[in-house]
Amino acid sequence: MAEGRKSVVPYIAEMLKRDKIAEVPPDEERRRFWSAALTDEQEAQRWQEEMTRRGLTELTPELALDIGLKISQEKFPDRWDMVGGEGRNTQAQQAEWAWRHVQAGPPKAMQEGEQDVS
Repeated sequence: MAEGRKSVVPYIAEMLKRDKIAEVPPDEERRRFWSAALTDEQEAQRWQEEMTRRGLTELTPELALDIGLKISQEKFPDRWDMVGGEGRNTQAQQAEWAWRHVQAGPPKAMQEGEQDVS
């Protein structure tokens, strides 16, 4: 019984977490995917701060990935909020969703210079 509970509880918790994610219309999803909460300068500052905090002078691929994912969550919080939306239950599905947005590029209004930086 205890063994069954150990496997079912995480599954139910994941289901409840996903149920709270609101789906957004495709145009709004694309706009939010590309909306940055940090400027490029703020992002560069975060990189410098993190490297200083860790005492790094150069990056390995593993460290760059670790730091980059952390900073990405700060720069593009909506991406990270939407990534677990309905139908994106695996990392492969989430990567495919993100890749479709990357291939489409930013919405035209954002390409023409509209900034959404807070």
